[in-house]
Amino acid sequence: MKIHLKYEHTPELAYDFAIHYWKSKRLLKLIFGAIVVVLLVQLVITFVRDGSGEEALKILMPIGMILVIWLWLIPASLKKQLQRADQQSKLGTAREMIFEEEEMLIKTANSESTFDYEGLLHYGASDKCYFLYIGTNQAMIIPKAAFGPGEEEAFRELLLRKEVPFL
Repeated sequence: MKIHLKYEHTPELAYDFAIHYWKSKRLLKLIFGAIVVVLLVQLVITFVRDGSGEEALKILMPIGMILVIWLWLIPASLKKQLQRADQQSKLGTAREMIFEEEEMLIKTANSESTFDYEGLLHYGASDKCYFLYIGTNQAMIIPKAAFGPGEEEAFRELLLRKEVPFL
């Protein structure tokens, strides 16, 4: 079964991929989490030892900074970078992807490329999109809204047949 998708590639789709990729970095989350845990343990020790609010504030400040960086600064800077890149892009926003049994065809306003499924490392998904990884940090983004009735299941079955792992 041929799956033919047409959609607009918006900065919101690229942002969805950036957030998906950022959240998939387990080591980074572990490091930030470990720092927060160590600081919280230090906070408890400080309160038990002398109950000083001044010492507690010295520990709470880094925790607040980590949370601001993680929850606001990184997502905001990613969104701004993607919007800037979209404004400078000469590819246009219209995308067309045709998935056939042997290959997939990707069309933009001024280019057309054919890919073999063997070139896909794996695929992932968010609530809004599928991500076909062609590199460790590079993926083709397909919005789930572009699929018609039954096409999304056929797409996943095709990737399963082609042994493209889901991560």
